Amino acid sequence: MLVVSRKPGESVWVGDGITITVVEIKGSKIRLGVTAGKETTILRGEICQSKDSPKESSKKVA
Repeated sequence: MLVVSRKPGESVWVGDGITITVVEIKGSKIRLGVTAGKETTILRGEICQSKDSPKESSKKVA
């Protein structure tokens, strides 16, 4: 895992055409902006984890 420090307004580039920008820092909350092409799917971590969880999958089927 790469860990970087950024201030509001600063960015990190990931691969070709993906930019992550720190928009705001308020206390323990950080707002990030993600710029990517339409072909790029962007999901929050908790959504990916719930999709991969067998417990959650069985709830959707029932």
